[in-house]
Amino acid sequence: MGSDAVVYFPGLRVRWFLVAYVVLGFGLLPLYWYQINPDGISYISIAEHYLHGNLQAAINAHWSPLFSWLMVPLFALGIAPVPAAKVVLLLVGFGSFIGLVRLLEVADLTPRTHCVVLWILLPTMLYHALTVITPDALTVCLLTWYSYALLTGKPSSPLARGIICGLLGGLAYLAKSYNFYFFLGHFTAVQVFSFIKEQDGAARRRLVQTGVSGLVVFGIISAAWIGCLAQKYGKPMVGAAGAFNFSLLSPQSKGQPMDNAGFLEPPHPDAMSMWEDPAQYPMTPLKPWTSFEDMRNLLRTVAKHLGLLIINGAVLMISVLLLTMYRRRVALPLLAGYLLFSCVLYGSGYLPFPRDMRYHWFARVMGLILAAVLLDRIAPTRASVMPRPRPWHYALMFVCFGLAPVAVLITNANASKEYYQMAQELRARGVHGRIASSRDSWHASLYVAYYLGARYLGHEAPNWDDAALARELERFGVDYFFAWNWDPKRTNRVPPPTHDALLSRFREVTGGAIPELKVYACKETGVRIQEVEHRSQKSEDKSQNE
Repeated sequence: MGSDAVVYFPGLRVRWFLVAYVVLGFGLLPLYWYQINPDGISYISIAEHYLHGNLQAAINAHWSPLFSWLMVPLFALGIAPVPAAKVVLLLVGFGSFIGLVRLLEVADLTPRTHCVVLWILLPTMLYHALTVITPDALTVCLLTWYSYALLTGKPSSPLARGIICGLLGGLAYLAKSYNFYFFLGHFTAVQVFSFIKEQDGAARRRLVQTGVSGLVVFGIISAAWIGCLAQKYGKPMVGAAGAFNFSLLSPQSKGQPMDNAGFLEPPHPDAMSMWEDPAQYPMTPLKPWTSFEDMRNLLRTVAKHLGLLIINGAVLMISVLLLTMYRRRVALPLLAGYLLFSCVLYGSGYLPFPRDMRYHWFARVMGLILAAVLLDRIAPTRASVMPRPRPWHYALMFVCFGLAPVAVLITNANASKEYYQMAQELRARGVHGRIASSRDSWHASLYVAYYLGARYLGHEAPNWDDAALARELERFGVDYFFAWNWDPKRTNRVPPPTHDALLSRFREVTGGAIPELKVYACKETGVRIQEVEHRSQKSEDKSQNE
């Protein structure tokens, strides 16, 4: 496609979509200036370890390093961490947008369909960059360009093409450990399929060159990081995030450790919370190959989540288009087959974990291009009835692929700003050091502690009485205890214990300045554990006598 072919309305070209992305991205940035999430806090903290040369703390099996590496130069320039992370994601999104535009050229869509896809990609890329701090946006960028290299055969040299694919695959692994398995399976499968399909001997030799060089480069990059992890953890591993997430599916699992284990010491002196390196905490491994109960639980979870995925609008639309092609005997284009394979393979590994849409970002953008290719492919087959996709087809495509990004952009505006404001109020009142909190407040307390620059030890375990809480406050050396007002809109659980008798012995710091929160200075008034236990025992004895 030449540059003049990418004209949809007078004066409207692809570059104006890129300009709109940059203007809107940096224009909307103040609305997401304070947005933070637990994973983002960990990536930011790890980037700060790299900046200060603390490699022992920075090398981490749970959080892959590339996203943190990209933030380090901006930190060195003095840019605040959260805005720096957003700037990195905006730049990554720009790279993704260009890569997807190149894929759309490969798809050779009709001008109208091409334009509609660009209008959907614009809010989608903004949503990836602004609403959550995550390396999944990096995955979209790297795997998009990897797909472009495979589909176009560029560069033309098979050796150079293999090196480019291997490099992009290795970087994708450094962005997220899940991509190690995806690239290995996807690249190998595509090369084998192409080899079987190709009959020319010279072409087959070129495919072998591409495949071998790609796997060698990928292997070198992967081995370097796997070696770093082995040096720290004492055993070779691709990453720990997958094992951690799968352990939550074990019938013996008690769930996330921060939900039920009570206070947890961060994994090293420079860590902010236990979430900086969850691999350091014991979990019950899932063993589906040796335990029938574990396998049944895994299959049941996958079946439930597969049903939820099928009723997803994007998957439903693609399914209807594929069924229509089958019934009309329309051949599936090679590009469509590639996109479908990429969507299915990437999404399959996340079937047990559909709780977060960001896991499926790459599959969704590939699915958008697939839907556009199928729509254009089907429309001309009944030229007398439907000479081209009609407006309602494009409206349906926007509902399936573009509505969710727009909705999240709107609902996430000014996210976490209240926690930043709370932290400013508490800093003015001298709150610092080691923070713990009441039940069902892990995320809110973590965000406030982050903006305070404090260490967060977690919230109380279920069913702790005053004596247990007093003992743990002393054992962990807690400086301040956050007691959040129970909000039935925030949680469906029963109200947690208030511990009024214990907390009344400490000074309350806020003086009512923060309606949702009371903060108690735990070290200003000594509370003898024996006294609390004695009082608790007397209360139990009295209840039994009555």
